[in-house]
Amino acid sequence: MEIDLAVLADAANVTVEGKINIIGVFRNFLAPTLPVTIPLFYIAVTLTLTEVELGGSHQLEIHFRNANQEITTQVGTSVFMVQPQKDYNYPMINLLTRVANLQVAEYGLYFFELIIDGAIIKTIPFFVSHSFNMQQNLLT
Repeated sequence: MEIDLAVLADAANVTVEGKINIIGVFRNFLAPTLPVTIPLFYIAVTLTLTEVELGGSHQLEIHFRNANQEITTQVGTSVFMVQPQKDYNYPMINLLTRVANLQVAEYGLYFFELIIDGAIIKTIPFFVSHSFNMQQNLLT
């Protein structure tokens, strides 16, 4: 199994044709005060599977870790299955995880750890920093 894409985004969906739409990709979050609640975002993942991996069920877990590698939150768990099809040259699957009301207590570097069938396959860095005054940073 190979991850082709793994991003954090403001919004995401998968069309009936299987296309993934992603809006507002980010890795940084500006928080004026702590603790902060991040109201809503998505983790969008596209996987390519081998023939051996088709037809069986697989489990995706997402952990939110702090800089000390401690799990602060289990963001999501889902089970997915991809059936073999005749015209599949590259068996792909799009997975979206909706994350709501994520609590962050400290500024710094965090990680979203993607685990499939018990193996860590991708880590997405995520940085929470103090916000800045937009008026002071505008170029004239």
